[in-house]
Amino acid sequence: SFEGRESMTGVLYVVHSLPSGGIERLLLSLCAHAKELSFSPSICCLVEEGQGAKPFKELGVPIKVFNGKSSLAPWHAPRNLYLLYQLVNHIKKLQPKVVQGEMFFAGTLSRIAAKLCHVPIILHGYHNFYTWKGPLVRWVDSLLASYTTKLITPTQAVLDFTAQQLHIPKEKFQLIPNGIEGEALRSPSPLSPKDRNKITFCSRFVEQKRPLFVAKIFQELAKLRPKLHFRAIGDGPLLPQFKAATQSLQDKLEILGRVDNALPYMRESSLLLLPSTREGFGLVPGEALLSNCLVLLSSLPPLREVYGFLGDELFLPPEATATQWAHRALELLDNKAAGEKILAKAQGKLQAYYSVEKMVKSYAKLYKP
Repeated sequence: SFEGRESMTGVLYVVHSLPSGGIERLLLSLCAHAKELSFSPSICCLVEEGQGAKPFKELGVPIKVFNGKSSLAPWHAPRNLYLLYQLVNHIKKLQPKVVQGEMFFAGTLSRIAAKLCHVPIILHGYHNFYTWKGPLVRWVDSLLASYTTKLITPTQAVLDFTAQQLHIPKEKFQLIPNGIEGEALRSPSPLSPKDRNKITFCSRFVEQKRPLFVAKIFQELAKLRPKLHFRAIGDGPLLPQFKAATQSLQDKLEILGRVDNALPYMRESSLLLLPSTREGFGLVPGEALLSNCLVLLSSLPPLREVYGFLGDELFLPPEATATQWAHRALELLDNKAAGEKILAKAQGKLQAYYSVEKMVKSYAKLYKP
C-alpha cells in the first residue's frame, strides 16, 4: 500500500505486459527518477509479466501480474469482468493517487477501475496512430476520455490525429515528448564515425517496422558496397522470416536479437535505418544520433516533427524502393563533412528539447493534484 508515505505520491501504471518497447522504456525512465521527484511507482500487468520486467525489478518497483486475456471481445466478457474485479481490489489495497494506463486494453480497464475507486488523477497515454480502431472502440475511448484527467501524447502529430479520430477537445491532451537517453554523450565511442562500416536496424520485428523491407535494403547495399557490414537488433514475429530473407548475406550480417542496451552497438554503427510505416515519436533514431550514428528515416509526420530540423536528406517517403533507400544511405555515408554537421547539430538540440529529465519532470507535474 502507498498509505503512510505522506511525502510520496503513489502512482500505479497499468499495462498489458512489459515487453521491450518504447512504452516500457518510458515507464522505466519514470520509475528510475521517481524518488527524486517524490512519487512512488508500482506496476500492474494485466496479462503477463513480459521479458522487459527485469530492469523494473532491479529498481525495486513492485509488479503485480494477473492472468487476463488481451481482448474486449464479447465472449471474453466473464473473464474481463473478473479481471476488472481483481484490478479494483488491487487499487483499493494500494490506494494510489494516480492511475496511468497504457494501450487500449489496459487503458480501458484501468480507467474504469480507477473511476470506481475514486482515484483523484486518471491518465492515459496515446503513443502512436491507432488507425485500427473501429466505431465501437472509438466510442469507448471517447466515453472514457470524458473522465480521464489528461490524455498524454509524445508528439503534436499524434495529438492532432487522436483528437480528430475520437472527437475529443485538444485541451484534454497533454503533449509530453519522450526523453531520449543521453548516456551516449557520457560514453564516447571507441570508433570515430569515419572508422565505422556497419549499417544497423534496431527495432521490433513487426509489420509496421518493415524488417523484411530492411532485408532488401541490406541486400542492395551489399551489392553496391561489398565492404559494408550489417547488424539487426530486436525480436518479434517476423524475425524468422528476416533471417530467411538475409541468408545470402552470410558473414556480412550480425543478428543479435533482443538486447538490454542497444547504445554500445549504436556507437559502432555508421547509419541506422528506420523505414517504418507508422511511428509515434521514434526514440531509437535520437539515441543513434547521440551516439554519432547517422539515421535514414521514413518521412512520417512524428519523425519529421522530432528530427526534421536536421534536413530533408535524412528522410525518404515510405513508398520509396529498397534501391532508393540504398543509394540515399550511401550518399549520407560518403558525404563525411555534411554528416559531421548533422551529428553536431543533433547533439545540442536533442539534449535540450528531448532529455529524459525534462520528460520525467513533465510527468511529475501531472501527478500533483
